[in-house]
Amino acid sequence: MVREAISKDLPLAAELMGQLWTAHGFDDHDDSYRRSRTQKIMETCDCYLVGDPPIAFAALQDIGDHMLIRQFCLDASHRGQGKGRAVFEALKNHAFPDRSSRLFAHIGNAASRKFWEKMGYSAFAYAMEREAEVTK
Repeated sequence: MVREAISKDLPLAAELMGQLWTAHGFDDHDDSYRRSRTQKIMETCDCYLVGDPPIAFAALQDIGDHMLIRQFCLDASHRGQGKGRAVFEALKNHAFPDRSSRLFAHIGNAASRKFWEKMGYSAFAYAMEREAEVTK
């Protein structure tokens, strides 16, 4: 089951976002930050919950020639069981069938990269980041 995420789903969506960030090694978030960041995402993207009860949260943006997958968060307790593929296929069939799609994946996380490659995605560009230098 796929349904649009609404404001009352914010606590669950924020929890799933936190699990995703933690899995990628980002530990600089607390409940308040997760909630405010997820709320902004829900205000600017088409958001969905997948499963009954929900086990995944996704945020999408229609870019015109493709759908951008901003976030795809599967509950940590369901990872590694083949559920990610089924959940993503349900989301795709519901929200963007017959459309090309792109995503930003943190390729430093081998499990994430492997999952997306299994789903048929491949790298076509690299985004690079530089931390701000603190001057005194």
